[in-house]
Amino acid sequence: MKAKMINLTTWDAPSELKAVFPYYLAGFDYDQRPVWVLEAGKLDFRRVVEPGEESLATAKRYLFQAIFNIIRSFLEADSGDKEVRKALVILDMEGFSLKQVNSAP
Repeated sequence: MKAKMINLTTWDAPSELKAVFPYYLAGFDYDQRPVWVLEAGKLDFRRVVEPGEESLATAKRYLFQAIFNIIRSFLEADSGDKEVRKALVILDMEGFSLKQVNSAP
């Protein structure tokens, strides 16, 4: 099953997916670069992949939406004569375990 890429700006991901892979725009630094926080410690690939292809396709769509939002934040940070094409990403690893990224047996 392919992930749908249409309507990424308006699509609302399932709350279960947001809970296992939260990310958010925390603000902008002194150089107007967007600062994104990815709560990687809450990430649980197994929980997303094990239900099957539909769940995996939804997860892919969510990740594409995240990338789209990060790129879109560059445009928000642009000012008249200065283009912003870099971002800061903070990986919050609190609670991380290798079990979260192991493949299923």
